[in-house]
Amino acid sequence: MRIRKVRGHRRLQKKIDHYFREILSEPLSFEGAGDYDYVKFNIWPWSSFTYNRTSKPAEPKGQTRQKIIKGFLDIYDHWKSNLKEFNEPYDLVLWLYVPSISKSQVVFSTRSKVDFYKNTFFTPDNAPQFKLSDASCLSDRLNKINWQYAFDEEDYDDDIVGDINSYSSLANYNSHKKWFNCQMKKPHRVTQLKQSAYYSFRVGDVWVGR
Repeated sequence: MRIRKVRGHRRLQKKIDHYFREILSEPLSFEGAGDYDYVKFNIWPWSSFTYNRTSKPAEPKGQTRQKIIKGFLDIYDHWKSNLKEFNEPYDLVLWLYVPSISKSQVVFSTRSKVDFYKNTFFTPDNAPQFKLSDASCLSDRLNKINWQYAFDEEDYDDDIVGDINSYSSLANYNSHKKWFNCQMKKPHRVTQLKQSAYYSFRVGDVWVGR
């Protein structure tokens, strides 16, 4: 996949600051959200709908990356302070993706969904020590959180190629089948279900903070 260079970081940094300020201006709502809530990083060109199968924007680095990490830490701390008077079980989690920091999220669940985010990621037996680049100025805040190492994976079910009749042409079908066969040669995990299976390919890491 081709990586597109991102330009105009000063302008984007202002948008990032504004994006997180808007979120921080609102308290965490405990009602009417289906017992869970989350915040994603929804800034162009990193928002998910700008991706395609042939290219994606380069991940933020340096000060831009630092602002994103700080923004998610601010939301995590803000929501945590909102929960001081909350008298029901809850789960508040910060997901920091490496190297895909733009995929990071803060997630919250309670009541009927309190375990909603418990098993989101695969956690290997051997985990490295927590370390995050471009975040040395935030180390004091990061070190106050308990971190668990996990894999960032892309999942495909065993029927992803589908039926040949669902394609507009034989060439499109063969292209998709060739792509999938190439994927299957890469290291991956297999999860067997009752009547199917899905394949998980590691594309990076996730630090899960509570």
